[in-house]
Amino acid sequence: MKALELAALSLIIMSSTAVGKEANDLENNGHCFIDQYVIEELSNLSSTDINFDSSDDLIDFTITVPAEVVSFYIPDYINETTFGSSTIKENLSLHFYKPFDREVVKGDFEKYSELPELYKISVDGSEMSWNLAEKISQGFLINGSCSLGYEYVHECLFSLDGSGYSLAYELRQDNFDQKSEIDSFIRNQIGFCSNSLGLK
Repeated sequence: MKALELAALSLIIMSSTAVGKEANDLENNGHCFIDQYVIEELSNLSSTDINFDSSDDLIDFTITVPAEVVSFYIPDYINETTFGSSTIKENLSLHFYKPFDREVVKGDFEKYSELPELYKISVDGSEMSWNLAEKISQGFLINGSCSLGYEYVHECLFSLDGSGYSLAYELRQDNFDQKSEIDSFIRNQIGFCSNSLGLK
């Protein structure tokens, strides 16, 4: 338990100093920094080491970038959410998985009003959740799923594919306008950090 508490404390300390550190770098111009935010899934703590070196790769790992760091690079990113009397930081967590095939469906679907470049696909038996897809020549490629959260705010899980892995990240409705910037931010950092993260 103490080890987990120390890990959590370390993340808090890193988060509080991250903005100043990144400000010294001025611009996100080829600089890798998200490697310092790798967090192993708790379910794996007993079965793998926590050195995060290139021999481990990132499958089943998470990188959690503090909200303040994301908003430093994406100024319009909303980094706090209010839940009643509580305030929650909207950290950006990237969850890595083995590559998975995304489903292609056919049909007549309407554009998703919150992200017009995507289409909303109903989920059978659910009025509170749905899938998102991009239109391709073969039909509609599912690349996200959404649900209604607190106060009916839309919360979506989006996926991106890389070389040898897939990743998913969650985004709340208040940051949908920044999705394209967030995607670029993620891809750029993964590219810059490929060696230190052990990615292909």
